[in-house]
Parts: sequence; C-alpha cells; structure tokens
Amino acid sequence: MTAAVSTLAPRARARMVQAPPPDPITQYALDVIAGRVVAGKLVRKACERHVSDLANAGSRGFYFDAEAGMKAVQFFALLRHYKGDLGREDGGKGAFVRLEPWQIFIVGCLWGWRRTADGLRRFRRLYCEVAKKNGKTLMAAGLGLLLAFFDGEPGAEVYSLATKEAQAKFTWNDGAQFVKRSPSLRKLIRQIGNRLVRADTASFWTVLGRDSDTGDQGINAHGGLVDELHVIDNPDTIGNLETATSARSQPLVGKFTTAGGKGQVVWEGERADAVAVVEGRATDDTMLVLIYTLDEGDDPFDEAVWPKANPNLGVSVRLDTLREQAEIAKRSPGKLAAYLRYRMNVPTSVSTRAIDI
Repeated sequence: MTAAVSTLAPRARARMVQAPPPDPITQYALDVIAGRVVAGKLVRKACERHVSDLANAGSRGFYFDAEAGMKAVQFFALLRHYKGDLGREDGGKGAFVRLEPWQIFIVGCLWGWRRTADGLRRFRRLYCEVAKKNGKTLMAAGLGLLLAFFDGEPGAEVYSLATKEAQAKFTWNDGAQFVKRSPSLRKLIRQIGNRLVRADTASFWTVLGRDSDTGDQGINAHGGLVDELHVIDNPDTIGNLETATSARSQPLVGKFTTAGGKGQVVWEGERADAVAVVEGRATDDTMLVLIYTLDEGDDPFDEAVWPKANPNLGVSVRLDTLREQAEIAKRSPGKLAAYLRYRMNVPTSVSTRAIDI
C-alpha cells in the first residue's frame, strides 16, 4: 500500500492526508451548526460566531488557544460531586466532575480566546442563561476556584454576588465543598468563615449581597459570579461589581441565570444586550453569550425541543421528571408559567395562564 500511495501525484497524496480533528471546544460548535446537537437559534449564533472568529478574529487582534482552553476544562476533573447519587460514588468520596460538551464550550472559550497584543483573555463578561438543574451553579463554582486561585493573578479577589448574601452562598458553597473533598486543593486553600483563602497568592473568594456587612467598600475584583441575575432588582448591584474590576488586567464577571419574568428591569436589560451581541446587532468582542431557550413557535410539550433549554437532559435533568412536570403544567394552568420559565427557560409574565399549541 505504501508503494501504491507513493506513485500518486502530490495533489492526490495531499487529499488522502486526514486533517487533525477539531479540539473538543470547536467540535461542540461544529456539532451544533451541523444539527448533530439539538440547539436553539441563539446557541447556534454563538457557535457560528466562534467558527467565524477562528477565521477572522485575527484581524481584530484575537486568537484562539485551544490548549489553554482545554487546560481550564481539565481543572474540573479535580472536583468531586457531593450531592445525590453522584455524591455517593467512590465509597462516598463522590464521582469526579465531568463537564458536558456545552460546558466545555463555555469554559474553553473563556480561557481559550486571547488577545494577540498581550496574550490576556479576550472575554471579560459571560452571560449564561439556561433552565434550572442543568449544572450552571456547578460550572460557576469551578470558575470561581479557577479565577481566585489558579489564574496567575496575585491578590485575586473573587465575589459571588446576589441580592441576598444567602443566595450568593449557593455557588460559593459548591466551591467550598469541592475544596473539602480534594486533598490537592486543601493543601492550598482553606476556609475562614465565608471566605476561601490561598495564603501564598494572597487571594480569596467570598460572598457579597446588598445585606453583607462589607458592602462594596475596598473591592478590587478580579472576578465576579452573579447568581440568578433575574432576581436582582437594583442595577447598581452589578454596576458596582463591574466597576470594581477596572484595575485588573483580565477580569471576568460571569452572569448566570434562568429566564426572568417580564417587567424584571435589570434582567431584561442585561438579556437584551446579550441577545444583541450574539445576534450580531451589537459589537462586543469581550462578551461571551450562551442562551439555552426554545425558539419562537416551539411546542414546550414536544420532547424533541427540550434539549434546546436543557443541554444536560439525561445527565442532571431527568427525562422522567421533566415529563411529569410537563403533564402537570398541561392540566394546571396556574403552574404553566413556572414550567415555561424554570424548565424551558422561556420568559413569561405573571399573568400567563394558558398556551395555544
């Protein structure tokens, strides 16, 4: 066979050479675009943006480092689950976290896209909207640990932010549990009250709400994690955090949420801006947007469209449970709005009572 190949013309031999497979980050984008992964139009737009930027972003001063992106993804393999069935695995130590393809895409893009001028991260803001129980809090917790303790930032300050400190603790507590279950992380990080602290880098991750004692005094944030954006009712809550990142060279503020209700001003404004960016109606090379929701005209009771809002369907979102909730919403108009918002990530108004299929 070697002799046969050697007799071919150079162009014919070149055609037989297999191109290297895409990195897992880009592979997800290609799978979405090709329809191999069920996704809504806004997720397809995000994936098309990634693929287009691979070819064109160099002229705008950016490049993609897949190795750096995957290094961030691989960090999650140090973390162990601590809830439910996964928390009981491995003799009660918990199964190791494995990011799903959509999560690999988000984490990989955040750490993989770089500025040509200085090699620093391109993306400084993340808007991630997805139905409940799809693992966004787990992903945010891993990002919090990365930003605070493994991002090469001296004196890093990372804040979990919500209207109430108790809400902000949900993400932070996942991070604290990850540290507790990892001997390698425990060697570097310790918990002091509501802070996770790494002494050798003078870095910490803590919680912050409008009811926190510290307020926003003296904040020099390298990272911020906004939990359930849709319940924040004061734009200053986010604005103060974003302003506090101005002294850092590559800060990141991640906003994680499920769809809000119409009339929730802060969430509506943030979402409108995110949609404009991912659809290309606004230009912002520093903002990554992933919105997992149904498309206009989709039947929310059609199982074929459920993955659009639930990329973790069959993983952390149980199909049988979703079916049960769909049946309840069909026969109980009073529960329809909650089903649409929390399970299909569709914005609704409080007055939603019925839907014309």
